Amino acid sequence: MNEKFDQRYLYFNFILKNPVAFRDFFAKDIYGKNYKTRLYQYAPAFADDKIFRAGRTLGKSVDLVLSVIQYVILDSASEFIVTTFRKTHLRDRMEQIIKFFKVSKIFSSLLDGRGVSRQPIYEVRFKNRNILYGISVGDDPQAVSIQGKHAKRRFIDEAQAYTMPAYIQFQEARDERESHDCFYGVPDGRIGTPFTLKNFISNARFKDGIF
Repeated sequence: MNEKFDQRYLYFNFILKNPVAFRDFFAKDIYGKNYKTRLYQYAPAFADDKIFRAGRTLGKSVDLVLSVIQYVILDSASEFIVTTFRKTHLRDRMEQIIKFFKVSKIFSSLLDGRGVSRQPIYEVRFKNRNILYGISVGDDPQAVSIQGKHAKRRFIDEAQAYTMPAYIQFQEARDERESHDCFYGVPDGRIGTPFTLKNFISNARFKDGIF
C-alpha cells in the first residue's frame, strides 16, 4: 500500500512540475478533449521568460493559459498579471483559467472563498496567497490599472497590439525580488511597437526564450 502510494505521489509530482506533462494531463479540463503538446511547443513550455512570435493556431494561447495555471498552483504569495490591449482577448484567456479552477476535481478548492472579481479588472485570489490580475489597456491607454502591482510573473497576449505608453507603465508592475515575462503575439510587420523583435534580441532575459 505504501509503495503504491509513493509511486502515485511521484507520478503526480512529476506531472505538476513538468510543463509538458502538465499540459498533456490537465488541458482537457479546459478544452474538453485530450491535448497533446507538439514537439515544436516543448521549448516555449519550458521557458520561464519567452517571446512567443507565431501565427494563429500554433499554440500561443494554450501556452499562456496552461503556464498561468501551473505557476499559480506551484507558486505562493505572489502576484500574476495577464494583460492585453482588447477586452475580448483578455476575457477569453481569463475565463479559461477561471473555468479550470472551478471544474477541476483536484484544484477547485484552491480558489479563495471571496470569489472572482471581473470589474473593473479581473482579480482572482487563491488560498496559497497568490493573486491573479487580468487587465485590458484598450480603454486605459496610460495603463493606470496596472500601476501599483508587483507581479512575479507577467503575461501579455496579442502583444503586437500593445501600445508603448501602456508598456512603459507595465515595466514598473513587477516584483523587484524576482520577475518573469512571457509575451505572445503575431509578427505582423508593425514597427515601433513594444513587440518589435529588436527590443528583445539583446536582452539577456530572453537569450534562450525567443520563438
